[in-house]
Amino acid sequence: RPEGGAVFSGAYFVKFPFKHGSPHERYLRLHVIDTDYYGPQPYLEWSTHRDAVGVKGRAHLSLLRGVSVGVAANPSAFSRFLVPGDASQIRGPVLNTTRAVLPSRLAMTIVFAQAGAGQLIEPVALLALDEDIFQCWVTVLHFLSVMAVPATTNATQ
Repeated sequence: RPEGGAVFSGAYFVKFPFKHGSPHERYLRLHVIDTDYYGPQPYLEWSTHRDAVGVKGRAHLSLLRGVSVGVAANPSAFSRFLVPGDASQIRGPVLNTTRAVLPSRLAMTIVFAQAGAGQLIEPVALLALDEDIFQCWVTVLHFLSVMAVPATTNATQ
């Protein structure tokens, strides 16, 4: 069973778009970035793969407001990918010219507060690839959302 290391070292998920596009694989991890002004700061980052040089998205953990479980928690991202007639299955990314079909019970949405004037961080709609990773991430993200501190504080205080 994975422990918190599965969150800090990262895990692969299927990320679902809100408006247009197709589901795609993303690698998520918690990452501490040492900033000149505030010192070490915790972020949730997602990239195309574990060894990617660039980051596709990042949100400071102080903005984390919660994690919602299930496809019903975020119908705008998940509903159009549900398998017709079988809500327990959801269409994922294309793998080797075939669209993957995955269990929808592993769906979650990470919710953030507004970052600042005009800086809205969209919720991140994800599907875990296995039950253990799903449970680990939901538990850790829920805990972190309860413990979130303002971004301007030093993480070591």
